[in-house]
Amino acid sequence: MLSVTTVVKSLSRSLKKFFLLLTCCFTVLLYAATPQKAAVPGNGMAPPLLKMMLPEVLYTAPGIESNIYFENVIDSAVPGAYAFEVKCVRGTQGNTRWFWTPDAKDAGKSFDLELRLFNDYGMILSGKCKVVVAAKSPDPERKVTLALLGDSGVNCRYPEHVLKTMREFGFVNYTPVGSHAGHGKKVVKGGIAHDGYGGYSWGCFLARWSYSVDELPKVQNEAERKQMISLGVVNGPKSLVYRLRSPLLSIVN
Repeated sequence: MLSVTTVVKSLSRSLKKFFLLLTCCFTVLLYAATPQKAAVPGNGMAPPLLKMMLPEVLYTAPGIESNIYFENVIDSAVPGAYAFEVKCVRGTQGNTRWFWTPDAKDAGKSFDLELRLFNDYGMILSGKCKVVVAAKSPDPERKVTLALLGDSGVNCRYPEHVLKTMREFGFVNYTPVGSHAGHGKKVVKGGIAHDGYGGYSWGCFLARWSYSVDELPKVQNEAERKQMISLGVVNGPKSLVYRLRSPLLSIVN
């Protein structure tokens, strides 16, 4: 037959277990009911390497649409992970850009623009620039020379758009300069010309192809070959050869 002392000790242990279990259950329920913050770095602050790269001044002209594409002004591999807000008395904000076509009444005026960047915890970056509208139409007889350099963005129809726009606005003396007319095509007088190369990264242009001094005559004339040697270039990357072959060289010199 169990003694009173044994029964009391057994009951005490059971009660301790019960209250311990009850405490654990209450703690779990309380934690589940409390809003939790995601375990992400920053919590409303910009990642340390994220920067905004708005120009100080955005120049515009009456009758021509101007754009700020959001993915082009932040150095992020995932711009879609952020929300953008534009503060400006002119223009319209879309999902991927801000755009505006100034009217004649805007000529000579300037406007402040602020671009804000948000994540789930609030604003993390902002940048400001001045939107300046040309005061008057330039002289269409003025000689204009334009050099376009870049990647596939230049190599794929952008020079055609610039040439078409310049002709529509009466700039008969607009002359694009460059080593080819797109995809390596020969430059034709009155047509497009640029130094845009698509399909490869900048690292490829620096390292994938190279020409030695002995091979230079096959790709360049003698004057260009001598110039390259005078610059101390014995083995030149393809990008350097393209720059030396470009009409830009005569402009710089």
